[in-house]
Amino acid sequence: MDFVILQILMASSNVRSVSLITPRGTLRQFRMREDVNFLLNTKEIGELVKSINFATSSFYKFLPKLGLLRHFYLDFEDLHALVFPLPDRNTLFIALEKMEQDIPRLTKYIIRLLQQNEMIYDYE
Repeated sequence: MDFVILQILMASSNVRSVSLITPRGTLRQFRMREDVNFLLNTKEIGELVKSINFATSSFYKFLPKLGLLRHFYLDFEDLHALVFPLPDRNTLFIALEKMEQDIPRLTKYIIRLLQQNEMIYDYE
């Protein structure tokens, strides 16, 4: 997983951080670019992680009728975020600078990277 996280961080200068969240809502791994600062304090980060985990896990009940949730995109006033639910029920959370313009290209790159490392299902 370290390799994948580092590859995502290097994919764009607008990637702020990459987090791996466990099914219980705890932060398993976290990497942040050295040249950025936190937008939230540690308590707020914990609350955000738990909220993302709850949002992601709530979609599993729709799996039989809608299929797998591939990813979702969050657009905050000061931040973009990509969330990828993984087959092992962990969640990959990627925070991006607001100036990132090519979200679809970055999303495709991350999906290919996760597929190559057998971390998500092959959608094709």
